[in-house]
Amino acid sequence: MTTDPQQSVRVEAVKSLGVWGTRDDVPTLIRALDHEDGATRRTAALAVRRFRDDRAVPALVRRLGDPQCTGESAKALIDIGPAAERPVIPALASTDVTEQGAAIDVLKEIGTVDSVPALQKVVSGKSFWSTKAVEALKLIRARAKKKN
Repeated sequence: MTTDPQQSVRVEAVKSLGVWGTRDDVPTLIRALDHEDGATRRTAALAVRRFRDDRAVPALVRRLGDPQCTGESAKALIDIGPAAERPVIPALASTDVTEQGAAIDVLKEIGTVDSVPALQKVVSGKSFWSTKAVEALKLIRARAKKKN
């Protein structure tokens, strides 16, 4: 049903997996993240968030620049936590401002010192998101300081 040609059926099936599914359903949700229909992708990003499963990281990272599900993908990556950090870092170099901004949002929450060099490049590159990157750097450094 998650591949049904009718959008409403497909979206409801994906939504149902997010509510009643198990970790065994995560691969199906990952496939739905790559569906051509934006509503299906958005619903899949919302659904997969519940599982906090790092198998979804690559598909979620691909969706950071997708206007249909940027925010949902970023939130799911934040919920997954440290396993998402390294795969998100390359998105900081994106020329897509939506993708780059979402990557900064994710790293602001889960980033460690490993994210610092890439965030510094965003700042020095005069990105649209330079101010947001500076804020992320401050939070990452504060977390690192607290940890030590």
